[in-house]
Amino acid sequence: MRFLNRTPAPDGTSDKTIVNLYKISKNPHDIAPLYNKYGKRLFFFCRKFISNPDDCYDSVIDIFLLVINDLKKHNVNNFEKWLFAVARHYCLDKKKKKSRLEFAALDENAIASRHQLHIEETILNKNSEISLQLELKRALNNLDEKQNLCMKLFYYDDKTYKEIAEITDFTTQQVKSYIQNGKRNLKKILSSKNGAISNRV
Repeated sequence: MRFLNRTPAPDGTSDKTIVNLYKISKNPHDIAPLYNKYGKRLFFFCRKFISNPDDCYDSVIDIFLLVINDLKKHNVNNFEKWLFAVARHYCLDKKKKKSRLEFAALDENAIASRHQLHIEETILNKNSEISLQLELKRALNNLDEKQNLCMKLFYYDDKTYKEIAEITDFTTQQVKSYIQNGKRNLKKILSSKNGAISNRV
């Protein structure tokens, strides 16, 4: 057990006497007898809350550093009871902070995973969309010239039947017919390659 100063308390010296001596001297060495008296017990007390032994050793030191400061501000009648109350509060607070850090790390990982999944889904959807566009362009090239022209003007250039008629010198009724027949033939072409795609045209 690696505790600090092994200065023993004088025979019969009470905790209260040592505390009062320290409050007068303000010298941390004067509190060393209490550290040696309770340090080992405090270590095993911390083990109830903290699994890592090295962390427990560090916690005992931290708790006595708190004690050294707090004794300057508080009148303590029962040092042993007060010491373990301070230790309990310290350990619970340390455990709570550790849980928050672990939760934050898990939450951060979950956010990163969701973000990565979103990126992968976006890439897949984009690739799928690109693939579909290529299939549509190939299929359009298999239509006859009039249907191909009307379909491209209607779907890619967002032209109305009337505007297409003015561009092509077809009648509005002819434009409508070419587009309807083009759609029908386009579905047949795509169905022969991939039945799922045809339902999206």
